[in-house]
This record gives sequence, C-alpha cells and structure tokens, in this order.
Amino acid sequence: ELPMPEDIPVQEPPSAAQMEKLSPKMQRWLTRMGPFEMRPVYPRDELNPTKRPPNQQIWFRLTQKIGDDQNMHRAMLAYASDFYLLGTTTFPHAIRYYQPTVQMASLDHAMWFHRPFRVDEWLLYVLDRPTTKSARGLARGSIYTKDGILIATVAQEGLIRVLPKNTEIEKMRMMFTSARTENVERVQALFDEAGIETKITGGRSFKTYSRRGFTYNERQTTNNEPQQ
Repeated sequence: ELPMPEDIPVQEPPSAAQMEKLSPKMQRWLTRMGPFEMRPVYPRDELNPTKRPPNQQIWFRLTQKIGDDQNMHRAMLAYASDFYLLGTTTFPHAIRYYQPTVQMASLDHAMWFHRPFRVDEWLLYVLDRPTTKSARGLARGSIYTKDGILIATVAQEGLIRVLPKNTEIEKMRMMFTSARTENVERVQALFDEAGIETKITGGRSFKTYSRRGFTYNERQTTNNEPQQ
C-alpha cells in the first residue's frame, strides 16, 4: 500500500553549495518549475543515483484548477505523462539523462484514455520497464485516480546511449549534433559543461577554442546541418 500524496514531504532543492558544483544544464533541470506538482513515492537522489529496480510511483497534479473540458484534461495529461517515463528504464544502470555522456531520445509515445478524470486532482503514475536492450528502453505506465480507478495507460520506447567517458571527440560530436536544434543556450551550456571556451554566434555558426589544446575552426552549417 502506497502513502497518499499529502503524506509525502515536498522534495527540498539542492543547497546553494551543491548547486555551485553543478553544470548549467543540471542546475536548470533541478530548479525547473512547471505547471505540475510531482511527488515521487520513493525519490531518487538525482545528484548521486544508485542502481535500483526499474519501477517507481509518482503522485502528480496540475497546480491550478482548469475547466471541465475533457479534451483539455487529456491534453494536459499527455504532456505530464512524458515526465519520469523513459527515465525509469535507466534505474538499473544508475545514469541520468543530463549527464554529458548520456544521449536519450523518445522514439515513440502512445497513450490510451479509459475513463474521464481531472488532471488538477491527484493522480498516481505507476511506472515500470519491461525491457532494455541494444540501446533501446521500453517503459510503460498506468495512471490512477486517488481512489484507485485506472484512467489511462502509457507506453514509450526511447533511444539510450552512454558515450565513452573523458573522450573529447565524443563530447564534441554530441555538441555539434545538439547544434542542429538551433538552441543557442543549450549548445553554450554543453560547451561550458565540457570546460571548453566557446563563443556561440547563432544556431548555425560557432567558433570554439579548447583549454586542452584542441583547436576547432569556425563551423558554418547549411540547412541546419553541421559540416563534417
């Protein structure tokens, strides 16, 4: 029997001293504030994850009340269902998606709605991982109301890769791949995390200088694809 959400203490954010030691990417992840309140029943230490079975339970709800339109409630639930889902597959490996050497991407995400519900009331997300193999993980979830009624089922398969540690080439390849998103802030954070002095001039051009003695010339991309 699981504890009710009211009986689960709110997770405290990392201390200022801990945050100073983290990369910009990890700081954004750990301090993010979204429209949903999440209360894991058995929280994982995201700073120092340990190996554990691939299952977890999370209570969650929308923090603000919305109307009675079930289409809106289904849309908000579909958004919330992406949280924690693929990450459950990584539990036995003690890795996190925001590690510099970890690449994760959703390949497909399916959802079935069984009964009417309210997303602004507490819901229980029960997650597990049937299989992980060949750089792919399959996760599934069942979502219940507070009184135990199943209202939705979720399944997601994702790509999960762990790159070799301390490999400059792998880090740079990951950064150039990320540049395709044209998200300048994200690319800048990746370079900062790897300890590389970087000047980002836009999603399609950048010039880098490495403190480790590697020098990379300015890259100009066309059609949002980095030149090789």
